[in-house]
Amino acid sequence: MAVITRKKYPFLFRVLDKKEIREDNATDAMDLHGIRGFNKVVKNGLSDVSVSYVSMSFLSDAGDNYPKLVDLCSEINDGKYCFLVKDDVYFFTKKDNWIELHVAKGYDILYWGIGYIGETVGFKNMYDNVRNESKHAIAQIPVAVLLFKQFAETEIKVIPPNGKVKDFHCRYKSDLPIPIQRLDLNWYTESCKNHPFVVRGHWRMQPHGKGRKEVKLKYIDPYMKTGYTKGAYMND
Repeated sequence: MAVITRKKYPFLFRVLDKKEIREDNATDAMDLHGIRGFNKVVKNGLSDVSVSYVSMSFLSDAGDNYPKLVDLCSEINDGKYCFLVKDDVYFFTKKDNWIELHVAKGYDILYWGIGYIGETVGFKNMYDNVRNESKHAIAQIPVAVLLFKQFAETEIKVIPPNGKVKDFHCRYKSDLPIPIQRLDLNWYTESCKNHPFVVRGHWRMQPHGKGRKEVKLKYIDPYMKTGYTKGAYMND
């Protein structure tokens, strides 16, 4: 079950409650610039923030297709976004070509950064409190999700306020008093995998004979597949 509760995402509910961070609580991971930026984000709680729960399958395909979509970064719609990815909460703001990002886990902000999105590259002049090669990988996550969501014609499903939803492959429960978008691979019009992967051995009913009107049970050996495009799963 995927749950969105105060226990799992305490920092998300801190934003909901409009609890600002005091400037005298600045740390190595959250200096004064980061605190002031975050307090601007939480000023209105979650009333003007688009909140989405991101499945690992959606995140994987978003990352795979990021190189193809990166030139469209400047066309991402302006706004305030919040993405729930595993146990992490990504607060992402875009205005014109400027972006600001805060990443929280539990009660703490682990990362914050601001930067500029160029027309032909993902980021320019990115600077933050993380002084190593991982900073671009961290910032790339919400950008990849937004690009894939906006340009891949994904179908959006919604968890209602304080609601529960059961699909054929997962159950969702939310304690938030606002609706949450669910981003999942199985809701695309088409699902594409571009990288090679191994298909495990399996049994299938194989058509054969005249006009292929007869069937027989046949074992298919494991093999390498280079990619596929398939239709979406259907929900009732």
